[in-house]
Amino acid sequence: MGIDALICGNDLLAIGAMRTLRRQGIRIGAEVAVAGWDDIPEAAYAEPGLTTVSADLAALVDAALDRLEARIAGADEPAVVRLVPHRLHQRASTQRA
Repeated sequence: MGIDALICGNDLLAIGAMRTLRRQGIRIGAEVAVAGWDDIPEAAYAEPGLTTVSADLAALVDAALDRLEARIAGADEPAVVRLVPHRLHQRASTQRA
């Protein structure tokens, strides 16, 4: 096939990609690893289970609101990188058999 892995911007895209790969006869996990982002409930029940990342949404919202409040208050600060806690949920979609 030529690719080893797909990292998708969200879990719905990853589940769709897994469906398309299966239709092509490609074994998810064994031939191509697939991972998503956002840990929707369906990720755990996908076939195979989807590896995904869940972010601490409360921390993400707090960071965004802090930045928005600063901009509203007139702060003209350069862009900053702010990391929020996250967790990797490793499932069968990335595990080589």
